[in-house]
Amino acid sequence: MFVFFLFLLAFLFILKITDLIYINIKGTLINRIFGNYIFLHFYIFLPFLPKRNYYGKMPIFHGENDGKVGNWKMGINNFR
Repeated sequence: MFVFFLFLLAFLFILKITDLIYINIKGTLINRIFGNYIFLHFYIFLPFLPKRNYYGKMPIFHGENDGKVGNWKMGINNFR
């Protein structure tokens, strides 16, 4: 399911690239809808996906341990 989500995200990103290419020629309603959809994914849905550590626990966001496990602001890196 996660691999399917990655393929869907890549497909929508390709649609966004084509939207940026063809926006000068003719900005159709379909391209504007898909453009808003991919921006909704990047700015609303993706920051709230929980990036978990090796033991399946949520990252610690307080004190000295902030960001040591790795959260969505740190990327895919695990600082252990």
